[in-house]
Amino acid sequence: MTRSLTTPNKISTNNVRIASDMAAGAVYQGTGEDVTKYGRAGITVTSDNQNNGVLTIEVSRDGVTYGGPTRTYEDTRFSQPHMWEIVEQYFRIKYTNGSIPAVNLAIQVQYSNTGGILLGHQLDENLLDETEAIITRSVLVGKKANGDYLNVPLSDKGDLLTQTSDIEQHQLLTDILKELKKVNKHLSIGSDLIINDSEVE
Repeated sequence: MTRSLTTPNKISTNNVRIASDMAAGAVYQGTGEDVTKYGRAGITVTSDNQNNGVLTIEVSRDGVTYGGPTRTYEDTRFSQPHMWEIVEQYFRIKYTNGSIPAVNLAIQVQYSNTGGILLGHQLDENLLDETEAIITRSVLVGKKANGDYLNVPLSDKGDLLTQTSDIEQHQLLTDILKELKKVNKHLSIGSDLIINDSEVE
């Protein structure tokens, strides 16, 4: 029988800040560590008072040159977690405190191979700008009587064109606008006739 060993979750001891006050504008810099055997990092920043700041997720392939994206905290009282999928060998964090002193500001990083990257939210929860999200692109598709699928088009203003008459009318108005613009270029009756897209509904 073959025994497979799993790598347990790990709380980083190189990128952790024990709860203590932090001056406005102060910077906490973690220490880079080899995270080759982990697939995900979860980071939380929390304080007793309402505070803001910027978390920088710093990664490196050689342990020397670091760089990475920032995540903005608007209110650290809620300990909003940020997740990062690890694809580089080395990892560390930097946190720059906001414009007011933080009371009992603590930082913790957990490495994992088992934790999911997705975060769940209650349906009635307000999502903040700092809330983690998976970006998706949705496409509205309609099925014609003959079985073909077509994307639902938009007007120039971004309105859905869901009826055949809407689409035909939009195309007609677009064609008329093009012709009016051609006429406008050739008119010279004292002052030019100016046609704007906004004038065509």
